[in-house]
Amino acid sequence: MHEDSSPRTATIEIAGVAGLETAAVLFSQVLALAPSVQDVIVDCAKAERIDCSALQILTALKCDLESRDAQLHMRNASEPVLSFARMAGLEYLFNQAA
Repeated sequence: MHEDSSPRTATIEIAGVAGLETAAVLFSQVLALAPSVQDVIVDCAKAERIDCSALQILTALKCDLESRDAQLHMRNASEPVLSFARMAGLEYLFNQAA
């Protein structure tokens, strides 16, 4: 995890296969940052795959951040990640510019 040029933006990377454990760690990291950031960018460039439990946690994280007037931005998703998100009906997580 690292902060972007803006002090109110944090970037977190997902690598490999993102499942429940990876997403739970991500959720904890972001919640710890939530009071001090306005934008959280999840960089998926190194993610090979993502499972439905990770997508569920990312959806919950997006809702939690929005309730705090913050935003979750998903970037650089591979085709397998996007394809699975489409099948799960959650492609909207990836359809936003950061």
